[in-house]
Amino acid sequence: MGEDRTIPGDPGGGAPMDLPELRKARLGNLVVYADKEHHPFLAPFKGSQGLMDFSGGVLVDRNTDKCVVRLEGPLSTLYLKRFWEERLSHRLKRFSEQGLRCLARHETDNIRWLRARGIHTADLAFWGHTTFLGLDGTFSFLGVRELSGYRDLDGDPRPEGLAAGARLVLRLVREGFYWPDAKPKHFFFSADGSRMALVDLHGGRPRAVLKDGEIEKMLRRFLEFSPDHPAAVRQEARRLVSELASEETGRRDLRERILVLLGRT
Repeated sequence: MGEDRTIPGDPGGGAPMDLPELRKARLGNLVVYADKEHHPFLAPFKGSQGLMDFSGGVLVDRNTDKCVVRLEGPLSTLYLKRFWEERLSHRLKRFSEQGLRCLARHETDNIRWLRARGIHTADLAFWGHTTFLGLDGTFSFLGVRELSGYRDLDGDPRPEGLAAGARLVLRLVREGFYWPDAKPKHFFFSADGSRMALVDLHGGRPRAVLKDGEIEKMLRRFLEFSPDHPAAVRQEARRLVSELASEETGRRDLRERILVLLGRT
């Protein structure tokens, strides 16, 4: 097996990036970790009920377990993500894989893991959770700063963005980061395509080695562009993944697996 290496031109690569210092505090029945600017921002909520009842901001995404809103913070625009983990079946499934950690903790840990490897993410401003018998409770939340000057790949599938996204999804596979939410709308690139950042990371899981089914799922998700786009966009993204995978010389075994699995998508 050849020596592992980073794919040339990887826009998600670079020196390890630290998170800002987040100070732990109590806020009613919540444990909160926030930087100095955002502790005062969170104080008016007083606890989990205030955050759960909050109806401000612009709704971005909602399902039975999650709600994301865009709102103005003390220094910049923020995305506030709230998780309600009431379904026992979901918690038991996660417990078997990762233990009783709330989803906000999962996302925070994933942000740290990726940034330690020089992979860009949205900046974390705060996160927190309820507790139960000293363990993470069923409600958790986090806030990330808006990626100013970035565009998501699904909204703007320009060639340099597609190439940057293809490089980065291959790097995630190589690094052993299983991310079932690796959709184009979660890849954000800078105007010149030199930087790529990831969002919505709570479902990711670092692995020693990814299984074939996990790699195939990530590749399928990366090719899930909006039906508003012509088929040529998906075809070009697929071509770029294939071309870049073929250029990878450090891991011949992985290169061959990726090409075979891409053929199934």
